[in-house]
Amino acid sequence: MIDEVMRLPTGDSDMATETRGRLAARALADPALAEVFARLERDIVEAWRASATPDAVVVVEPGGAVLTAASDEFHDFGVVVVLNDEIHCASRVTKTYTSNVSSFASPGYGPLGFIDGDRAIFAQAPLRRLRLPAGDLVLDERVGLVRVAAGLGAREIRFCVDSGDRAVVLEAFGRGNVPPDVAEAVSEAVDSGVMVAVTTRCFMGRVMGLYGYPGGGADLERRGAVFAADLQGHKLRLLRMACLGAGMTEAEARRLLECV
Repeated sequence: MIDEVMRLPTGDSDMATETRGRLAARALADPALAEVFARLERDIVEAWRASATPDAVVVVEPGGAVLTAASDEFHDFGVVVVLNDEIHCASRVTKTYTSNVSSFASPGYGPLGFIDGDRAIFAQAPLRRLRLPAGDLVLDERVGLVRVAAGLGAREIRFCVDSGDRAVVLEAFGRGNVPPDVAEAVSEAVDSGVMVAVTTRCFMGRVMGLYGYPGGGADLERRGAVFAADLQGHKLRLLRMACLGAGMTEAEARRLLECV
């Protein structure tokens, strides 16, 4: 049995995804269903590039996702993404090219497996798993996302705080460093009860409290910011939304982020 939960174009990635996720979770929990395949109408499917290049033909078969869902080896891996005959961990996979059919990759980690004919082949298992409290998924949207750049960061953090956000994800330079004025805004946010989670703008690599100068990673840690390894900013924001929605305390959320 195949259950198509929802069709959404790429640009509709708003909180309708929460509803889609709930429906899919309920369907997966129903023992009467042999398999569930939520098929999204995205540019990577049949029409990817075809609209811009009429003579282009792109064929993407959904069978690999079904094979993976039906494989016992992948059941304990959490959410995975199956594209172009590769199986990737959802927390690590990213789009690396705007239009290439082999765009999706997991830099620094590689795929968990691949599709070979009518088989889903296991290659490696993710060592880290993040587990939220049991219960329905609730996403608290009051989480800001700020990307640091020259002259940008401090004003945007203050705007998030003034707008009532309960947490802010900060995409910092390199190892997790920001200009001094951004560090001051981080202090103000933390003092007002807003959790600031730091990740990097870089394509690969983890953040760490290494440098002690004003705005350095160690300085941000002293000011109360929490570091989130190499989790991408938009994914970290979703995780913080889920933590808040689950009623987790700041201490519990910090312990969870230490497992990233």
